[in-house]
Amino acid sequence: MEDKKSRFKISLDELESRMELKKKLQDEPVIQAREMLEAALDQVLKKLGVDVTAVDSDGDSTIPQQCDLMGIYLNDITDEQMPSAMGIYITITVNVGGGKTDLIPYAHIGNARLQGKRCFVDITYWREGRMVEIGGKQIIQ
Repeated sequence: MEDKKSRFKISLDELESRMELKKKLQDEPVIQAREMLEAALDQVLKKLGVDVTAVDSDGDSTIPQQCDLMGIYLNDITDEQMPSAMGIYITITVNVGGGKTDLIPYAHIGNARLQGKRCFVDITYWREGRMVEIGGKQIIQ
């Protein structure tokens, strides 16, 4: 019985080593991939006229308020059964005449993906009929 207990005990040095390894191989790449997704979203929003650097008096971002005023809607799909559809969808409100508006798809930001040790994010601009690949940053050492 004593033998089983000692199997799960590790030294402080071993714990620190494992924590450092987790930080290097898991935490830092995930943070960098998230930053790339945020940069992709900022790029699309800037293209639509949103000031992504604006903050209110409390220091909070004004992106949600700007999007509401400009008729820009962000939706994310996280259904793991449809991996190719996952990502952030940006739709915009356009005037279709006669005082009526309609929502049309503008862009799709796909999930961050790895190619080798480099991370990429694809942005598809439907109205322009083109796809942009951003990133290429090495996130795994």
